[in-house]
Amino acid sequence: MKVNLETVRYIDPNKPMVALTFDDGPSPEYTPEILKVLKENDAKGTFFILGTEAELNSDTLKQIEEDGNEIGNHSYSHLDFTKLVKPALDYQVLTTQEIVRRETGKAPILLRPPYGLINEAVKEIDMPIILWSIDSLDWENRNPDIIYNIILNNIKDGDIILMHDIYQSSVEAVIRIIPELKRRGYQLVTVSELARARGIPLESGVVYGNLYPLQA
Repeated sequence: MKVNLETVRYIDPNKPMVALTFDDGPSPEYTPEILKVLKENDAKGTFFILGTEAELNSDTLKQIEEDGNEIGNHSYSHLDFTKLVKPALDYQVLTTQEIVRRETGKAPILLRPPYGLINEAVKEIDMPIILWSIDSLDWENRNPDIIYNIILNNIKDGDIILMHDIYQSSVEAVIRIIPELKRRGYQLVTVSELARARGIPLESGVVYGNLYPLQA
């Protein structure tokens, strides 16, 4: 059996690691730039995509997958899940699942509700719910320096970092953030890789804001 060594990825569970996550894409303009920076630095990210954007930008969606990154479900059209009745909630989740499955061959296993808003109905969705421990505020300030400082001044092992792949300022920040995190000894991994390395099972209906190392 021939093994493609380029796809073999070693993650040292004894070294610090963090998960960069990107919401609201895929963007044909900005997502490829982020993918390029990730690839150049042997880093991976998790992209929580919108079904509407995935339909419009299927080539970019496929590139996320082909580069070895993780695709998560961020709804079909970014509605507040806590205000939806069950049929509408199911539509938001399942439509996006099917779009990703159709384009990449596999459906997402992780869910990030729009705005990070959750109620009991959301917890009944049969997927782990991934929030974040560091909000870069890139959606608010659109300033690469502020984004950089928020992340680098607060980073710690096991953090899940919220960013967006729909702003040029986020791209400019990522160009600086990823090499600096590597310089500090962090491995840049997907959410699922981080969970596996930490020995933390991701369970349906459970909310995860971080994946810090388990205490002995």
